[in-house]
Amino acid sequence: MTLKPEIKWGLEGVYVKESSICLIDLDNAKIYYRGYELSDLALKSTFEETAYLILRG
Repeated sequence: MTLKPEIKWGLEGVYVKESSICLIDLDNAKIYYRGYELSDLALKSTFEETAYLILRG
């Protein structure tokens, strides 16, 4: 009897709380990207600053 592997397409059914560049704080309902709170990036940084952060870290 051979078992077939389960194939998942894309990220369906995959849940991640933390990675090397992102952290999701479920208790405080906040998302951090490279140490910066995502709402701060959206409200207080320029396009160029955010683009640099995404591309260069």
